Amino acid sequence: MSLDSAFFLLCFLPLAAILYHLLRGGRAGNVLLLALSLLFCAFGSLSSLALLLAAALVNYVFGRLILRFPGGGKALAALAVALDLAFLGAFKYLGFLLSLILPLRAAEWGGLGIVAPLGISFFTFKCISYIIDTRRDPACGTRSFFRLLLYISFSPSSPPDPSPASRNSTPSWAHGRPMGRTWDRGFAASSWAWGKS
Repeated sequence: MSLDSAFFLLCFLPLAAILYHLLRGGRAGNVLLLALSLLFCAFGSLSSLALLLAAALVNYVFGRLILRFPGGGKALAALAVALDLAFLGAFKYLGFLLSLILPLRAAEWGGLGIVAPLGISFFTFKCISYIIDTRRDPACGTRSFFRLLLYISFSPSSPPDPSPASRNSTPSWAHGRPMGRTWDRGFAASSWAWGKS
């Protein structure tokens, strides 16, 4: 399912919005958003879902280590970001690079069969932003895997505000507040973008 498919626009998204607002946000609303985000990812393939969960788990562990050992946070953050970029590079560019280096072998193999999972760039950069934010401000970190997975997998978000005040603010999910405001702004921004295309 893609973001511009009729099923997504006419069924999945409206049903998600209705269910979320019937639950009135809160913890139940966040559970619903996470379940729907994971379901959307699973529509791409189950391997995409497995990779999303693996990336979230790795970044959760690194985030916890950064919170536990602030003195080594810079090295831990650098390692986590390097792993995230290697993960992204392996799926997006490894097949292309190998076909350039070994063109005859790639033709014999009939292609390398490396397919980038649905949303890999999106969730990889969300992982990187979480690690960097946690390193810069431990209040941005979370001890809840649920909250981190919701942050990584939930796609609607508004464009970043470049003002210094926004860079110093802690995301609402870090304090356990519902994601309703983010959902509303993200839905409005997405609707505007779809209307422009």
